Amino acid sequence: MTLRTSLVILAIISLLTVGGGGFFLAAHLTSTARNVANNHTDMTTQMIQKKVSFSLADKQLSANVLAGLPQFSDYFEQQDRASIAPINGLLHELCINLKASLCYLMDSDGTTVASSNAGRTNSLVGKNYAFRPYFKQAMTGKPAVYLALGVTTKKRGFYFSSPITGKATPVMGVIVVKYSVEKLEQELSNLAGIYTLIDPKGIVFASNRKSWLFRSLSELSSEDAQTIVKSRQFGEEKPTSVGLIETSDGLLVAPDGATYLFGHRDLSIPAGWRIS
Repeated sequence: MTLRTSLVILAIISLLTVGGGGFFLAAHLTSTARNVANNHTDMTTQMIQKKVSFSLADKQLSANVLAGLPQFSDYFEQQDRASIAPINGLLHELCINLKASLCYLMDSDGTTVASSNAGRTNSLVGKNYAFRPYFKQAMTGKPAVYLALGVTTKKRGFYFSSPITGKATPVMGVIVVKYSVEKLEQELSNLAGIYTLIDPKGIVFASNRKSWLFRSLSELSSEDAQTIVKSRQFGEEKPTSVGLIETSDGLLVAPDGATYLFGHRDLSIPAGWRIS
């Protein structure tokens, strides 16, 4: 059995498959083959963890740099605020340069006052996102990263926020940069096996198995499911389960009988998220 060695972003490596060509049982795997598979999984997920962590840290740094631009603090410090048009234009240019999906500016109440997509049908301007954790944390003076489905755009993304500070007020507003997950999943689409990014409760946020999106790998408690729905992080539907069950020898079995070797690494940010 040959396992792919190309670098991937997220990995659940399928060891056993059921198909017209044959049926490979876990009992028939030699200890050598199993060790090779375990080592491959461990090495791959470690490499992925480092790459993803570096990418997230780099994007957070970009948001922090934007928060320090004088145009934003000057806007909030004006008693009689000038036209917002120059700020919208600046955000549009920054969004293009950063290859981001959106860049937007929120006031201390959580209302978007300017956005890179101002004037479009799905513009964020005037929308309030005070309930989002990335806004709440930034208002305490700390940068944040948050993964969620957009309430307005209905598109998944990585949200990076950073506080905008001034002389009179510790935090006057928040700058947010959103990056799409589409490029990530395009890279995964040609890979064998199942690749996922999961939250602390096992909810699949990105994967090359589209039917698994926003579902939990294993069964969720009723309380956890209600908390997830209330947060609106993954939409408004109650998440269903993929139904993976761990066997005594550490493999995962899906309802269709497919069996997987499971490997994972924790990301440093966001806390509790895993590459699996």
